[in-house]
Amino acid sequence: MEIGRNIDEILRSLRALQRSDEEDGVAVPADWPENEVFGDRVLLSPPGTVDEAESRTAEAEAAGEMEAYDWWFVTRSE
Repeated sequence: MEIGRNIDEILRSLRALQRSDEEDGVAVPADWPENEVFGDRVLLSPPGTVDEAESRTAEAEAAGEMEAYDWWFVTRSE
């Protein structure tokens, strides 16, 4: 009772956790799905090898669903 509650934020956090749990290696940015920069896009975990980084970047460029900002920073639409 000593702290305020925001049900919308609790529900948003639960949906973000569920989205993250649905898929391994996916994180959701702050304020997801209405993030100012990424909107409803999720963040992929950084690649473990150089080959994986190169293939992920090439895959991101080929597919419209992924966007690579750098070799380690890739987002994907829902």
